[in-house]
Amino acid sequence: MKSLFVSTVAVAVAILAASPALAQRQRPGGGGGFGGPGMYIGAKAVQEELKLSEDDAKKITEELGKLGRDLKPEERTEKTAKILADNLKPDQLKRLNQIMWQRGGLGTAVNNTEVQAALKLDDKQKEKVKTIQDESAKARRELTQGGAGADNREKLQELRKKTAEDLNAVLTDDQKKTWKDLLGTEFKGEIPPPMRRPRTNQ
Repeated sequence: MKSLFVSTVAVAVAILAASPALAQRQRPGGGGGFGGPGMYIGAKAVQEELKLSEDDAKKITEELGKLGRDLKPEERTEKTAKILADNLKPDQLKRLNQIMWQRGGLGTAVNNTEVQAALKLDDKQKEKVKTIQDESAKARRELTQGGAGADNREKLQELRKKTAEDLNAVLTDDQKKTWKDLLGTEFKGEIPPPMRRPRTNQ
């Protein structure tokens, strides 16, 4: 049964950790507006939503923080999933997934093969998704090269919105309904942006 929980949370974790392009979006100021599971669990609003004690949340974020930067994406995904599955109840895992998908958006979730399977994306749709994301990534790089000024942040937000709209247009009505079901009820809590960790010479 535990392996089922790990598999479930791995869907969301893989979305947030497996893709190098996505890793750029996770950095503060990167325009994505979201980060890894530790950022969400560290937010008071998410703790309240999950009915998770501050001590338990601290334990989880500390364990996540111990994961080495040199881990391969697959290893990070597996280890992160195990930490979450070992410390959260099934309903907490499900809601955490929903919150991360809501904040990460379709542009993030659609990268995951299991989400693609749930949406039943065909090869033509996958190709359209790749084109949209490649163009978005190129535009994001051009914007972030200029720094993280207020004007650039606004443009990054507009870019993210346009990318989401373009991706949503790829879906059929049935797929849009499936995506809405995956998201669950709207989470309205506040999630502070992640703090940038100083680089080390390890």
